[in-house]
Amino acid sequence: MPRTPVEGFDLAAYAAVSAQLAGGREARDVVLARAGLDEARWLRIETTWLLRLATAALQGDLSLNQEHDTAFLAARAAGR
Repeated sequence: MPRTPVEGFDLAAYAAVSAQLAGGREARDVVLARAGLDEARWLRIETTWLLRLATAALQGDLSLNQEHDTAFLAARAAGR
């Protein structure tokens, strides 16, 4: 499964923005703007990473999901 960045966002950067959005502390548009994103670009990035994560899991490769979970939890713990 490819791990190349999607529109400049590697898995860790994608997880960090996802964690900020999930935190709900700030408005979605504020979080996206701070990351240099608009809604359309974020949706392309998110869709691609989610498809990669799902495909890897379906193929029995959990390493990509573990990498994502680690980055997501680290971003949440850091308050990002």
